[in-house]
Amino acid sequence: MAKRKVAHDPDKFRRDFDHVIEMLKGPFDPRITAITTVSYLETQLVELIKVRLPNLTTDLEDRLFNPMKNGVLSTAGGRVDIALAMGLIPPDVHHDYKLMLNIRNQFAHNVDCKDLSDSRIDQYLSKMKFKLKCAPIKREYEEEVNDGIERKWNAMDNRDRFQIAFVHYCMALHNALNRIRSLQNG
Repeated sequence: MAKRKVAHDPDKFRRDFDHVIEMLKGPFDPRITAITTVSYLETQLVELIKVRLPNLTTDLEDRLFNPMKNGVLSTAGGRVDIALAMGLIPPDVHHDYKLMLNIRNQFAHNVDCKDLSDSRIDQYLSKMKFKLKCAPIKREYEEEVNDGIERKWNAMDNRDRFQIAFVHYCMALHNALNRIRSLQNG
C-alpha cells in the first residue's frame, strides 16, 4: 500500500483559524464556541500525530482514527494521550488539553451548562497550568513576576481565560506542524 503523504496546509489553517477567531470575537455562544474551538484544536492535534507516523497509509489511517471503526485513536482523549506518549506535547499541555476536553464535554452533554461561569467549567479553567507565561527573567524577580501573572490570570473572567488558552495552544500546534513541514521539505 502506498504511504499517505500528510501535508499541513497553512493556508487552510489560517482560514479556519480566522473563522474560529471571528467566532470568539463576535456574539458569543459559550456552548457552540467551546465545542467548536476544542474540536478545532483536536483537528490540529490529529494532523500533528499523523505527520509523525512515517508508515501511515490511507487504510491504516482509517483503521486508527475512524470512530465508526472503533479506531484506537478515534477519541479525543486517546489522541491527546498518544501525543504525550510520542513526545509531541509536554505534560502541562496534556493536562490543560484534557481540561479543555472536559469543558467541551460539559457543554456537549449537559444542557443545563449554559456559560463559562458555570461552576463545572470554572473548576477546569482554574486548574489550567498555562496561565500567562512570561519571558525569562532574572531569578531574583521571578517570584514577584509570577505572583503578578497569577493575580492577572485570576482576575480574568472565564471567557478571557478560555480564549487565551485556546489561542495559545492552537498556535503551538500550528507552529509544531510548520516546523515538521519545513523539515520534510528540506
